[in-house]
Amino acid sequence: MKISLIYQQSHHTLPIEQLESTIRNGLPQPVEREQFLVHSDYNLKSVLSEVSYVWEKNKWQGNFGLLAGTGRLDYPDYRYFYDPFNFANDNSKEPINGLVAGFVSSLSFELIKGLRIGGKISYQRADFNYRYVLRLIPGGSNYTYFNDEVNYRTLNAGFQISYTW
Repeated sequence: MKISLIYQQSHHTLPIEQLESTIRNGLPQPVEREQFLVHSDYNLKSVLSEVSYVWEKNKWQGNFGLLAGTGRLDYPDYRYFYDPFNFANDNSKEPINGLVAGFVSSLSFELIKGLRIGGKISYQRADFNYRYVLRLIPGGSNYTYFNDEVNYRTLNAGFQISYTW
């Protein structure tokens, strides 16, 4: 059995081209205006604890573990520009917190004493609730409040090389 403490950062860019196209083509355009959508990237920092079962047979080593901890996500800021206005968040953009859970598994082979190669796969999930305050800028408008949630899911697969001494 292995117990670990992990700190990690991840960065995810959102593909907004399809959404932007849907908005542009789905709204009636009485006058041709410049319009576009902007969305900030997701940046997650998390601290996780891992509890793993480790087995070894001959030169092979396997690991399966569960992850649990807390994550801090940059506020999901997005704006829709419709010349000369934009609809945007009029709220503080403090990072939002959530619980992160998942699993990790790896399989490696010892080439020479201390040197291992192998593969690793991990899955993590978290839900980050936040409040968005929509307002027309410039000129103002009535505030529109709505609660939203970022459903963060990530599946990572990779190759690993490790050396221990």
